[in-house]
Amino acid sequence: MTITPLDQKAYKGQALISLTYDDGDKTNFEVALPLHTEFNIRAGFAIIAKRTHEPKFWHRYMTSAMVTETSRQGIEIYSHSYSHPRLTELDAATIEFEMQKSREVLEQLIDTNRQKIVSAVCIPYSKTN
Repeated sequence: MTITPLDQKAYKGQALISLTYDDGDKTNFEVALPLHTEFNIRAGFAIIAKRTHEPKFWHRYMTSAMVTETSRQGIEIYSHSYSHPRLTELDAATIEFEMQKSREVLEQLIDTNRQKIVSAVCIPYSKTN
């Protein structure tokens, strides 16, 4: 079962709650995703792109196949950078790499036809300057 898109008009201006899961932890896929699909509740998973394709991370973090399936089920995929650095400690070129590489990797996973894009970012450690 997949999550159906929300008809925001039906809520007539009421506040909506957004659920976001941090870091792409494997339990997001194993525990949260089944609940979201069962109850048709949309959410976003913030994924650290590098960890999706390096086996040394798969004991704790979602694999590329899990990210693909999560997106297919109707969960929005957010960039959480490529390698999860403290962005406030990096130069502009490195930040640009982190964000572009993350989006590139995640968009390849969520839709091979390029109809889905990664349009949201969750900043690692919530630190900005």
